[in-house]
Amino acid sequence: MIHFIRNNNQVIFRNFVAMTPVILCIMRRIFSLNAVHGYISLGVFMSR
Repeated sequence: MIHFIRNNNQVIFRNFVAMTPVILCIMRRIFSLNAVHGYISLGVFMSR
């Protein structure tokens, strides 16, 4: 049973490592969108 749990954790860890670049790409995309939105709102605020 412990051996099965260890193998299961290894599979989960491997899937997590495989998913990490996708998660980073999504986070970077969200962050860049927020940065662009922040710059636009800052420019609107400064131009007033």
